Amino acid sequence: MANSYDELTEKQKRFIDYYIETSNAAESARRAGYSEKTADRIGHENLKKLENYIQERLDQLKDDRIASAKEVLQYFTTIMRDKKEDTNDRTKCAELLGKKHGIFKEGVVINPDKPFEVNINIRKK
Repeated sequence: MANSYDELTEKQKRFIDYYIETSNAAESARRAGYSEKTADRIGHENLKKLENYIQERLDQLKDDRIASAKEVLQYFTTIMRDKKEDTNDRTKCAELLGKKHGIFKEGVVINPDKPFEVNINIRKK
């Protein structure tokens, strides 16, 4: 990735993290270690200069907080296989995994190579 949060200086990273926390550029600059005298100016400059990195960091934090589909499936698998878990919980996890993998088929399956017939009766009142 051309613009990567990981390529920034530690002070810039701290500024971004404090800005995400406080939404105050000057306060974030001070807390990140910039001079009290220049905090207002540096904070404003950093907001412009680091805008893409701030968004990248927000996306990264969001990803860290939200379980991925893989994590959810791994969790269901762990519960399903754990003999110490309640049978109903294990069964529910097995059912959810089965649905995800298409093990249970509901409805009608139509073979496109075979003709089929549909009868519709319409009654007038």
